[in-house]
Amino acid sequence: MKKIVLLIISVISFFTYNINVYAKDTVYSLNKYNDEKLTIIDKSYNSKNEIDGFIVAGTYNKKDTEKEENPQVIYAKMDTYGNTDWVHSYKSEDAVSSNISNILYLYNDENKINGYGLIISIKDTNDTLKNIILKIDLKGKIIEEKSASIDDNIIISKLISVNNGEYIGIANSDDKAYLVKYDKDFNLVYKKEYQEDNVSSASYKDIVPIRKEDNISGYVTIVNIKKNDLEQVKLINNDLDGNVVSTIKDNFESNADPRLEMANDGFILYGITNELKLSNNKSTSYFINIYNSSLEEKNDSIGTTAIAKDKVLKLFPIKDDNKIKEYLLLYINDNDSSIEIVKINMDGEEESKIKKINNSYYDITNFNACNGILYIIGQINCPKDDDCEYNNNSLFLISDQDKVIEVKQSDNNNIIIGTCVFVGLIVLLVVLRRIFKKNKK
Repeated sequence: MKKIVLLIISVISFFTYNINVYAKDTVYSLNKYNDEKLTIIDKSYNSKNEIDGFIVAGTYNKKDTEKEENPQVIYAKMDTYGNTDWVHSYKSEDAVSSNISNILYLYNDENKINGYGLIISIKDTNDTLKNIILKIDLKGKIIEEKSASIDDNIIISKLISVNNGEYIGIANSDDKAYLVKYDKDFNLVYKKEYQEDNVSSASYKDIVPIRKEDNISGYVTIVNIKKNDLEQVKLINNDLDGNVVSTIKDNFESNADPRLEMANDGFILYGITNELKLSNNKSTSYFINIYNSSLEEKNDSIGTTAIAKDKVLKLFPIKDDNKIKEYLLLYINDNDSSIEIVKINMDGEEESKIKKINNSYYDITNFNACNGILYIIGQINCPKDDDCEYNNNSLFLISDQDKVIEVKQSDNNNIIIGTCVFVGLIVLLVVLRRIFKKNKK
């Protein structure tokens, strides 16, 4: 009888364990300013050039009056356990509001990381937008504050590091798009305006280098243009001097919202597709296209899970000896609003789901990974009728990559029913066995 009871307990425990698809995660917050929100995360380094945590950055709202909320820049260093090493805010004297688009590494003469460059846009009291570059050391101390050396009201939206400390990126004004390049000391090398006949407005959205073996052969950019009152998205090939060489693709789906990620050879294009027939009458998932260094599309794949198209979609490369070995893709499941992360192989195909996080309060903006641990950032949004520990504060969520065993709701119900039937049969056998023994006596 004891053996039978133990068997029943084991069976129930087995099914209960597998039905639970959500893993335990640990949440931290800076919890220092009003309405904090983190948008940028990258690995931090110590004086020995070793990874020792993460640099995070974003904004908080400083309320100058009861009605006005003016975003200001916040940046901090967190260790891998969620502890805050240091946290600082930035506000220019004449700034009404500030924002941050990038954190870049600074390099010394030995090509070792010795600080960080923060690309900050500020709006002054005359509603003029300007760019500054804030250089800080590894401990967060400001080394230098300098102008980005481009005209007012042109905002840098992204810079990337290339060729041992040089930086290239994209910038936009109200109706014009520019490629900008800086040397390792953030001195402007060039500013190239995107030009095309009959284009009334243009805006760069993303940029990534085209890698060929260990070299960069050029850049790929995504540009939104308005031509003859029609809007169009283009994938553009640029040379090393920022000149437009050719159009790679210009037939995107509407609302595709394409973006770029680097590859060992070529680059990756990914975004939103609406051409699927999924459960619950949903059709939006993701697409991933692999291009080689000759700009040929080698592989294309699409997701099988309905994702929220108005939420974060982020592809992150996992490296080994500075070579990408696989990718992680984060999205928000449109069926239950959970945060999901899947493993993507080098052909752009989904291999497995590695994380599913119950999402009641999190506004996710970005993530990173280190040594098998996921680090997810954003903002905690606590409903007014709920008593949360945090209220509209920054989110720094640490989650391991435990294998997810996901069970569909229909299968879940079948498992429960099957378990109950199984346990009932065992109980029935025990009762019948007792009756048989009693009659035999």
